Amino acid sequence: NLGANLHSCGASADEVEEFTQSLSKKLDIETSLLCTPNFMMYSFKYNDSESFYIEKLPFPIIHLKKLVLIETLIKEFLDKKISLEDIISKLKIIRKLKLNTSYPALILSYGLLSCSSCIFLGGTLKDCLVSFFLGCFTGLFSLLEFFPIVSIFYQAIISFFMTTMIFLLQKYFIVINPGIISIASLIGLFPGLGITLSVTELAKQHLLSGIMRLMNAITTLLMLVFGSFLATNFFKISFFNPKYILHP
Repeated sequence: NLGANLHSCGASADEVEEFTQSLSKKLDIETSLLCTPNFMMYSFKYNDSESFYIEKLPFPIIHLKKLVLIETLIKEFLDKKISLEDIISKLKIIRKLKLNTSYPALILSYGLLSCSSCIFLGGTLKDCLVSFFLGCFTGLFSLLEFFPIVSIFYQAIISFFMTTMIFLLQKYFIVINPGIISIASLIGLFPGLGITLSVTELAKQHLLSGIMRLMNAITTLLMLVFGSFLATNFFKISFFNPKYILHP
């Protein structure tokens, strides 16, 4: 149960297996566990009985607050600071925790991230201002993730609209660097943490889990590229041939 909760909060495969094995040893239960982003296989051997389970799980959404709370809970139990009954009761409370997301703060953070990325890429002051506002739009559109109908391909939708807005701004309003701004405005959707976790798991020989996470990150990048590619080709065959200028 604790392993499944760690998994749902975005813990890497080695963390889930390590904590589960430590907890099992503490309870004198022989446990074998295989964890991947999509399923868990585990067997328990206690006295003369053995149980085997396969549990299919949704791809985890990283929830750092819950992850830290559950890991702290397990460490306190291993250090004999709390009992198993305390873990069960506190786990129920942690499960009910919801993301107290301030949507204005979320949208603003996307804008600031895009602006700082534009500065890093060498954009002009004008590029930075445009990146900030487009980043805020990206943050607003990222809420599409919570709608099941479009959650599968929402990255492509956002990328298409952002690229379209950049080209329209370039043609009718201001002189900007589309290449820099397109990267900066979508930087908040890049799967950086997913790639980091996948590389970590591959380095620790959790090959199956690492490859699955890496493919998920690559799919996200392909979605972003597809949306931008679609918008670019739409303008090429219509009335405006966009030209990327990568340096101010």
